[in-house]
Amino acid sequence: MRYFWHTAKLVILVQKLERTLEQEENNQQARAEEMPPAC
Repeated sequence: MRYFWHTAKLVILVQKLERTLEQEENNQQARAEEMPPAC
């Protein structure tokens, strides 16, 4: 049982990390769209 809970915690952590990474990518894309590239 202990092993199961350990893996469950790891899976939850990984999912949280993936969500935060997706949010960061979306934020960067939004910023790039808002600000025109300086040429």
